[in-house]
Amino acid sequence: MTILRRISIVGNVGSYAHGLQLPNSDRWDTFGICARPPADRIPLFPNHSREFEWFTVPEFPTAFLSLADYIHQITLTGIRNYGEGNPSLRELLFTPELLTPDLIGLRANRHLFLSKEIAATFTPGWRTAVAAERDDLALRFLMQTVELLTTGTITMPMQAGPDRDYLMAIRRNVIPTEYVDESIQHWERRLQDAVHTSLLPDQPDHDAINLWRRRAMQ
Repeated sequence: MTILRRISIVGNVGSYAHGLQLPNSDRWDTFGICARPPADRIPLFPNHSREFEWFTVPEFPTAFLSLADYIHQITLTGIRNYGEGNPSLRELLFTPELLTPDLIGLRANRHLFLSKEIAATFTPGWRTAVAAERDDLALRFLMQTVELLTTGTITMPMQAGPDRDYLMAIRRNVIPTEYVDESIQHWERRLQDAVHTSLLPDQPDHDAINLWRRRAMQ
């Protein structure tokens, strides 16, 4: 069985999917899930640290060579841990740009993963880690998490309006750093308010997720 046949769902989660692309943006920032990984890549334990696997382009069939330098896959053995808000998995639930059919019904069951625990991504150290890479990513994660907590969905691509305009201005380096920091602090406060008022359950339905996972791996 080829790696291509093992892939269960792959989607674009990059700037194009979010409607935030610049002229030099990478078209293919992809994330995928492999329901039946190669035997040597199955974690030894459900919470084993090797839940993440990276495959370089030469390991993929030729059809994937134009998609990305790397495609990120996680085994479903560890997927229950990502109800806490892994950004790439969360975006795969809502991206309008699927590159393969959803063969495991992930998106039809996305409600199983949605809960107030998505805010757990934003630990005290998250901002340092994310903003060190790109301030606009940090702010987008916050905006989308607030949206998800308050509406139960993420709008992708982001609709035209002040929030999108502001993110694009950050990407073009026309917003002073101190203003960006103030914006991040503002959205952190909004996040805390959204957690308290959200109608989402406190935790994902782990039993239902595991039942779906077992069916997907058959």
